[in-house]
Order: sequence, then C-alpha cells, then structure tokens
Amino acid sequence: MVSAKAPKHVHYSSSGNLNYRVAASVAQKNTGHRYLVNVNKKLGLSPGYHTQRLARLRDYQRSKQRALATTRAFKRKRLEKKAKMHQKLASAEVREGVSYQTGCSLDAAISDDIQSIPAPVITPEYLPLEPKTLNDSCMTYFDVETTGLGRDSHIIQLSAVNSQNTKFNRYIKPARPILPQASEVTGLKFQNGKMYHDDREVQSIGISNALTAFILFLKEIHNTVLVGHNSKIFDVPILINALEKNGLLNNFMSSPKIYNTLFGELYSAHDSMEDVVALRRLFEKISPSLVLKSKFSGTYESVMQLYQHRNCTKGLLTTLRPLTNSKTITNCMATKIASSGLGLSHLKLAHKRDRQQGIENLFTELCGHPSKARVTKSKKIIQATSTYLNDLEE
Repeated sequence: MVSAKAPKHVHYSSSGNLNYRVAASVAQKNTGHRYLVNVNKKLGLSPGYHTQRLARLRDYQRSKQRALATTRAFKRKRLEKKAKMHQKLASAEVREGVSYQTGCSLDAAISDDIQSIPAPVITPEYLPLEPKTLNDSCMTYFDVETTGLGRDSHIIQLSAVNSQNTKFNRYIKPARPILPQASEVTGLKFQNGKMYHDDREVQSIGISNALTAFILFLKEIHNTVLVGHNSKIFDVPILINALEKNGLLNNFMSSPKIYNTLFGELYSAHDSMEDVVALRRLFEKISPSLVLKSKFSGTYESVMQLYQHRNCTKGLLTTLRPLTNSKTITNCMATKIASSGLGLSHLKLAHKRDRQQGIENLFTELCGHPSKARVTKSKKIIQATSTYLNDLEE
C-alpha cells in the first residue's frame, strides 16, 4: 500500500511529504478509502462527486473481499495454493542441490552435490497439419516390412505409391537375421546373401541406397504427405531410426478386412507394395474430410520431437532395470519415471540430498496440468523406491 503511494522509481524517501504518504496509507488501511473524503471535509474542501463515488466503490470492493476471505472455500483454496508453493519450492531444492553457499565449488565434500536433476519432461504430442496444407498436398502411401516387431527392427522392404499412381518398391538386405515369426507373416527370407519373397528370389540392395532412392522418389513431387496404416506407432519410428542411422534424416482396424468389405476382394497383406496400393484405394474410397485428415496427421517437427523423446526414455529406462529386476517397481512405472526425464543416478542424488522427502518431492513435483504429478503421488511406490535406495547405500 505504501509502495503505491511512494513508488520506488520516484525518490520520496528523503522528501518532506513521505510522512504524509505513509500516514495516508495507514488511514486507508484503518478506515478505508473514505479517509480522503474526511480529509477534504476537514480542510473545508468539497470532496467532489467522483471522489466520493470512487471511495464508496473501493470500500465496497474491500468489504466484499474481506467477507469472501472468511468463507471455507476461500480458505481451502488458500491452503491449496500454499501447499503447491511449498511443494514447488521443495521439489526445486531437491533438483538444484547446493546453489548458494560460500565456496560450494571448492569444498570437496559438497562439490558432487552441485549437479542438477533435470526438470520434468513433458511427453511431446503429434501436432496436426493444417487442413489447407493437406488440401494442397500430394498423398504418398507407404509401408515397411521388418525383421521383427520391435522398433529397433531393420527394414527389409520399403514400398510407396502416390496419388498419381507412381510406385516405389525396394527389397533391402538386413543387417540382422529375420525372425521366423516375421518371415512367416511377410514371406520374406534372406539366405546366403540373397532375398526371397514367397520362395522367389528378388533383387535386394543396401539400406542406405534404398533410403536415398526413397528420398528422391518423395522429392519428385512437391509438398507430399506420407500416409500409412498404424504408422505413428510402428512405421514412422522404424523409418526415422533407419534414416538417422544412415545419416539421411536431414534429407528427409485391420486393413485386409476393411479392404475385403469395401471392394469384395483380398490382397496379399504383409507385402509392403501390396499394402500401399490397398491403402491408397481404401483412402480414396473412404475419402475422409480435411478436418479428419488433419486430426490424424502429424507435422515433421512433432514427429521428430516424439522420436527423440522416445530415444531418451529408452536410454534412461535401461538404468532403472535394477529397480524392476528387484520387483521394487513395475515396468510400466519405470517407463513413466524414464519418460519424465529421470534415471537411476537422479533418484540416488535426490535420495542423498533428502533421505526423508527426496524421492517424494521429486516424484510428486507438479508439471503440465496443475494437479498432475511428475511421476506419481502413490505413497506405496515412493516408499518402496526410498527403501530400495536405503538398502543400496547400506
């Protein structure tokens, strides 16, 4: 209140009117804004209509706020805000470690405690393409066949067809064995340096040459959009992984049943060339609206962010294996911890800084949504993790 009448950017502290400004603040606090009306009357001055009106309005607002502050809902909200502020401060202290201490970088006893624990990582989401962008784009339908079902599998067939019916198909020599289950589904085998599709030899090339050819195929048409079935979960991560490993990243419901229902015929599923031709026919038959296309699309930037986040999560997840192997936490919880940007070294550091509340303050740190915890608020999981770290140190 005093700062409003004697702001810092105006030097009133050595002026003679500072006492009057402070006195005005005291009067406003004790009697309300009507003090100004009383002062004017005492001096024989007319306070004026607008002065009295504003004083009544301000006093009414003040009494209303005072009445509101006594309600149970207001007090509960105030306590919640206080708890959140305390939680935020406690989490920051655990993450930062020693930041303000004389000679903290020279003292060997605490020099290791200077390391900061990463802030919460929010899992990226696919950002949809604008309908206008989709309207001006050429659709290219693509599919991959791989050596297995994991996201680290190698591509053995890469196929695509665009809306102009230009086709692309390459068989690729894998750098690892094709799993029997995958071979049974796709009909692809690699024996003695030769690729076979349904026991028929087909020409195969290296992954780098295949990806380079695919990039050139996409560049032939301006403003192309890749379309795939279940591609966000499997095909896109596989393709990006292959492009990254070969240094080409910067240059870049069941389908058979639906197909049979719409066209009354079957096609060779799990042959990526057949898959993309069928996918294009399905897409053109259903003819989804621009809004629907946009809803299930993803920009290149958001796809890359999600890919990088998954790679980072995968690396942190390997450090948490001792916790899952000892049944301290489940694989699902370990994935959640790694996804938030935490590894075992970070958990050890938080526990070292505060044995009682370190893990709790770290796991319950609010991020994103106001009430969403970084990892979990479960006392059982927090206690189990803390106990494991205690036993580890002993």
